[in-house]
Amino acid sequence: MSSPLKPVMRFTLFAKRREDLTPEQFYEHWERVHAPLTAPWLVKHKVLGYSQIHTARSGDEPSKDGAWPLPFVCDGIAEFDVDDMAAFSKAFADPYYINVIKADEVNFLDTSAKLIRSGGVLRKIVDGGNAAQGTEESFSKAEEEMKRFTEEWNAREKGQTKRN
Repeated sequence: MSSPLKPVMRFTLFAKRREDLTPEQFYEHWERVHAPLTAPWLVKHKVLGYSQIHTARSGDEPSKDGAWPLPFVCDGIAEFDVDDMAAFSKAFADPYYINVIKADEVNFLDTSAKLIRSGGVLRKIVDGGNAAQGTEESFSKAEEEMKRFTEEWNAREKGQTKRN
């Protein structure tokens, strides 16, 4: 028998490495230096999960397994699972994020590249090996939270662009 779950929202960032770094240097820094810097900040702000997906940059041809490349250049994908987008949004004002995490991004990310992001409410079918379900009401509330977060993020980005 399945039980209702609190909806989880996934926020996804597509990262592009600095051109002067090899893929190996990029992944090494992202996993061995940047990730340990982010972990305490993510835990402090009650982020449920953080994952890195190391992807190989590809051209316009499908890979050997037949998969087509993304329609934009990307060297890695970061995924954040949260159940409180308001708290996640406030985390980016934390001085530790600004002074440590964001400051480290210039060491491996192409910060001049347009940041591509996506997100939405996870509608889990199986969770922890068990059938799972959320209520439509809980999903609707989570989708509203995600929309507010995205609007705030866009406004924040526009403000930074105007200042630069």
